[in-house]
Amino acid sequence: MRNIEILKSFLKQLACKIKTDNAILKKSRQNGYPESLFRYYGDSYTFRHFLIAYCELRGRTREQIEIPHKDNLPNETLIKQIKDKYAWSSEEIEIYNARKEKYEALRSCA
Repeated sequence: MRNIEILKSFLKQLACKIKTDNAILKKSRQNGYPESLFRYYGDSYTFRHFLIAYCELRGRTREQIEIPHKDNLPNETLIKQIKDKYAWSSEEIEIYNARKEKYEALRSCA
């Protein structure tokens, strides 16, 4: 499995966990429990940075991903670490370039 696919599956799992946690939080609010007992921002913080790294690895610019408020800037060192960990390997780059050349050759013949 490619690194980018591993990152994508991690994002999907984390999104499901956040959705479940938010549903539990909503139910606890309805039952009258204090919100401070259940609120945890770690998963959302992690998801935001992994999503930014994922989108940038796929070729999006930061302006296409999000335009944050000046008081809520993302952690650039964390994003760089994630991108370094999940960047394409040299074998993946070779396979991609070979497929790209083959596709361009087929297009030029048509």
